[in-house]
Amino acid sequence: MAHAGEETEQLVVQIDMARSENTRRIWPYLRDRRVDAYGDLTRRYRD
Repeated sequence: MAHAGEETEQLVVQIDMARSENTRRIWPYLRDRRVDAYGDLTRRYRD
């Protein structure tokens, strides 16, 4: 986890892939999400 200051800034951080994998195993809702249902979230208005 990284914390930026109040000014706009770019952060470059190292990601611990083992910790990331463990988190995915602990939080199964990340595994079960329906990415195909997110398509309309990128649209401003539904047609």
